[in-house]
Amino acid sequence: MFCAKFKLLFCLAFLAGCQSNEVNFGGPEDRHESSQVTSSIAKSSDTGNGSSESPDDGNAQVAGLASSGSETVSKIVIGNYRPPKAGTVFYWKNNWNSLPPKLVQRVSAQDVEFAGKKAIAMESIEETGNSTTAFYDVTTSNMLGHKDKNGKPVLVFSKVEERLRFPMKPGDQWVTNWKTKDYSTGKTTSGGGIVKVVGPEKLKVAGNMLKTMKIQLPVPKNTGRGMKHFIWYSPKFGIVVREQVANGTFVWLKQLEKVKLPG
Repeated sequence: MFCAKFKLLFCLAFLAGCQSNEVNFGGPEDRHESSQVTSSIAKSSDTGNGSSESPDDGNAQVAGLASSGSETVSKIVIGNYRPPKAGTVFYWKNNWNSLPPKLVQRVSAQDVEFAGKKAIAMESIEETGNSTTAFYDVTTSNMLGHKDKNGKPVLVFSKVEERLRFPMKPGDQWVTNWKTKDYSTGKTTSGGGIVKVVGPEKLKVAGNMLKTMKIQLPVPKNTGRGMKHFIWYSPKFGIVVREQVANGTFVWLKQLEKVKLPG
């Protein structure tokens, strides 16, 4: 999440703060223990065709959800947030015309301070050499803001956009009201609306089935008729691995392409 100047950064803050169609995962040694998940289908062994992923991969209780009945799905609960490990590198693809088609983001620290809160720091680097560091709340993964390569605040959420809330289960709803200040222009922007947890969903990526929770976010009134905004959160990797804004004609998609785990 970074910009060719600060317009690009704000665009990312709105759409990824408001994530190729393949995701390549490493071997069994490249596993990140996910957040605690509890459910009545903890022993599911459906990992998808060609998957090398262990059924007990830290969010195994979110397996087999597409074929599970509504009664079982309603019992799915992601208990708490666990951030990705420092040194993890995420590679993204997207088709948003104001963003580079390839994005790279590295977790540089798990416990730093940003705007008086404990945060996860993720450094983003463009092919041009431009870079910023994004900061996310260490307990929820919600974005707190950005600093430039010199360590100066660029964008700060004075009111955080609560895209994720833990514990989380299908059917959950809450109201989010967010407010940001762009320090490059002095401009303040705000928004909000109702966030809805749609339910668990599998994403087939590079022969593996990645288990996620699908969430619908509110969209501003001026985005056009029929526009819908969804994110897919992966408890295994501790991030939103897919983000989509679409209305049936226009589709903006940012999705995780590859993960490189530390060690």
